[in-house]
Amino acid sequence: MKVFLLAILVSLVSQQTLAQGCFAKCLDHLSQPLQGNEDLKARFDKSDQILKNLVGCKAPDFDVSTLAGERLTLEDLKGKIVVINFWFESCAPCVAELPALNKLAGEYDQKDVVFIAFGRDSESEIRTFLTAKKFDYKIVSGKFDISMDYCVISGWPMNLVLDKKGIVRYIKAGGTTDQAAQNLAYDEMKPVIEKFLTR
Repeated sequence: MKVFLLAILVSLVSQQTLAQGCFAKCLDHLSQPLQGNEDLKARFDKSDQILKNLVGCKAPDFDVSTLAGERLTLEDLKGKIVVINFWFESCAPCVAELPALNKLAGEYDQKDVVFIAFGRDSESEIRTFLTAKKFDYKIVSGKFDISMDYCVISGWPMNLVLDKKGIVRYIKAGGTTDQAAQNLAYDEMKPVIEKFLTR
């Protein structure tokens, strides 16, 4: 019985260690040069699979300040669902999905869900952008660029949903500019938020 319990403990520790290091390993996989006849489509498919493999991983911590001057660390957000968006203002798919992101943020405004947008642009550029476009997330400028920590490799925008322990439960990169973009992020992330909000 003791051996059995020890085996379970070792397994759990190994899984936790693996989960903590998988974001670091993500970029290692992509830094390998193209092999033989591997083309860019194969590289995109590979990077897409790498992102899918991050589901179940512990997200890297961060220590940033929003445009409003609020300090945010992932450690301090434990116990809340965290929805993260990576974007930049000249990214057409990033802007196209803003209605879906705002709808999601509005729906969970009074619940234990925090919405954070990590912009690639400078603070002044983002402030100018926000005079013309509404974005209801807590906005962090490019001064606090954590995109490489989060393996933003397959295109922009990238959206993640983290559970209350900081584990990735949803991740998707890239987007479109068609009519579907106005609902897609909402439709895909809402069920994930609902699933983990009560756990």
